Amino acid sequence: MSIEKRLTFIDMTEAKAVLGMKDEFLRTLQKEFPGCRIAARGNEVILTGPEPDVSQAAQVFSELRYLNRENTYITTQHVRYSADLIRQGQEELLHDIYSDTVSISASRPMWIAWSTTP
Repeated sequence: MSIEKRLTFIDMTEAKAVLGMKDEFLRTLQKEFPGCRIAARGNEVILTGPEPDVSQAAQVFSELRYLNRENTYITTQHVRYSADLIRQGQEELLHDIYSDTVSISASRPMWIAWSTTP
């Protein structure tokens, strides 16, 4: 069963940030959800397709809007990673992951070691 969902951005500035330069993020999202038709018109996005795809794509747009409002420079990696976690049902991790920050002081060098083991 096909459904339609409309998302409205606050203004064109938000729409451009979330859709990406020349709609780069919109095209990335279309690749992530091939069953969902995504059309942008002004400050509105129309999602059409099967309910699970439309719902998940809308969640990705919501996450991108959140990142934009937090002044995060959005990349295609954010779009792909958000879509992947949402498809896996782990959307609650998104805000935690994106809110982790590392402060770096210009006065002293800082080494950060990342570990993949708990």
